Amino acid sequence: MKLGISSYSLVKALNVGEMTILDVIDLTAAQGGKHIELVPMGYTLTDNPGLIKKIKERVKEVGIEISNYAIGADFLPATAEAYEQEVERVKKEVDVADALGVKRMRHDVSFKPIQETSIQQFEKDLPRLVEACQRIADYAKKYDIVTSIENHGFYV
Repeated sequence: MKLGISSYSLVKALNVGEMTILDVIDLTAAQGGKHIELVPMGYTLTDNPGLIKKIKERVKEVGIEISNYAIGADFLPATAEAYEQEVERVKKEVDVADALGVKRMRHDVSFKPIQETSIQQFEKDLPRLVEACQRIADYAKKYDIVTSIENHGFYV
C-alpha cells in the first residue's frame, strides 16, 4: 500500500493562496507520501503547460508520483449545445492528464439539489450520462488512460 494525498485535501489553502500546488507536492513528500492525486481547484492546468512542466519536475525531484487526475464535470446541462461543450471541455482535461503522464483520471458526471434526485429522474438522465462517460473513456483510450466516475453528492 502506498499512502498519498489528494490536493483537494488542501483546497482551502490553495484557494486563498496560502499554498501553491508545488507546495502541496512538497508537503506530500515531507509527510512520507508516495503519490499525489491532482484536483485542479485553487489552480488550473488547462492551457497552462508551464505549470504542468513544473509539477512534473517537482514530483520527480521529491520522488513521488502523480497517481490520479480528478476533475468536476456536469453532463446534464440545459441544452444540447452546452452538453457538447462540456464533453469537449472534459476531453481537454484528458489531454491535461496525458501531459502530466497520468494513466488514471476520475471525473464527476453531474449534481442536482437533493429534491431533484428521485430514482425516476436518475433513470431518465442515465442514458445521457452513460453516453458522455463512454465518449470520454473512448477519447482517453488513445492515451492509455483509464477513466472512472465520481460517486459523491446527492445524485451520482
